Amino acid sequence: MIFSCTRKVLEKINASREVSDERYKVGLLNWYIDMIQLERKDYFLFTNSQTLFSFFIYGGTKKRVLEIEMLFEKRLTEQLIREYGFMPNLVQTALPKNQPYIFSKTNSNSILGSMTDFKIKIKSYLTYKGALNKSSEFINHSLNQMPMGGIKYMQPKEKMKLDLLSSSIN
Repeated sequence: MIFSCTRKVLEKINASREVSDERYKVGLLNWYIDMIQLERKDYFLFTNSQTLFSFFIYGGTKKRVLEIEMLFEKRLTEQLIREYGFMPNLVQTALPKNQPYIFSKTNSNSILGSMTDFKIKIKSYLTYKGALNKSSEFINHSLNQMPMGGIKYMQPKEKMKLDLLSSSIN
């Protein structure tokens, strides 16, 4: 599993993780991570580099930064079950067992641009509706409903399911 991190994320995790100099290609197991500040708290925004499937989790404390892999696995599993129902083969394909985590730098401006769109959508929703604690699940769900140019105007939810199903068959 590869975490391609922005400069802000690398600064936050640098003391606790080794960062690879290699820049990895777009793939189903490559997740981009950026920081977003909501209600004066830091959150990690995760976006799959191949499908643009995204979600965010609170990452404001040192303990949460140290547990980033576990928090990612837990939230990704929850998101997949919430979006597609209980389909163990999708979760196993998205989170292969005993997969090492590699932290590296980002290398795709297209993916970073899509993440900027997601951040704008999140902040706009909070400006309009407010109260992140009541709406974070809805926001995570709605991020994956938005057609994205980076994946030929498919919804990230659709693209993720197609790619996971085709990878689990192979």
